[in-house]
Amino acid sequence: MAHTESGQTPDAAIEKRISLKTRGGERVSLDVTLADANGRQSALEYLEHLDETIRRKLGDTPVFAGFTAPNPYDHARIEAMIVNIASFHDATFGTFNQRTTLPEDERNEFVEIFLLACASVVEGRQIVIDLSRGRVDRDRSLD
Repeated sequence: MAHTESGQTPDAAIEKRISLKTRGGERVSLDVTLADANGRQSALEYLEHLDETIRRKLGDTPVFAGFTAPNPYDHARIEAMIVNIASFHDATFGTFNQRTTLPEDERNEFVEIFLLACASVVEGRQIVIDLSRGRVDRDRSLD
C-alpha cells in the first residue's frame, strides 16, 4: 500500500489544525478532517491561481505561469505562495482580521477555503502560517 510523506495511506482520513497569525497579531484557525490526500493537486492548483492573480495585479509576470503544473512536493515554493497570498490579503483587505472592510460572508468563505487548501498541501497535523515571520511552520503551535 502506498504512503504519503507523512506515512499516511492515500485513502486514510487526515485530521489537521491550521492557524494563521497576521502581522498585527490576530489569529484565525480551522480544524479540518481531510477524507484522503487526493485533493492535494486541486488545492495546489487553486493556490497557484491565487498567487498568479496577485502577482499580475502587482505588475509581476509569474515566471512559470501556464507552462508547468505545480509540483506538489516543492515545499519551499508552496510555502512561499501561501505566505504571498496571505500577506497580500492581510495587507490589502485585512481578510484575516475581525475588523475588515470585506462583507462577513465573503471573508469567512475565503478564509475557510484558503485555510482548507493550505491544509491540503502542507504536510503536518499542526500548521501555522505566521505572517509576522513570513513563514509556514509545521507541527508547532502559535505561541
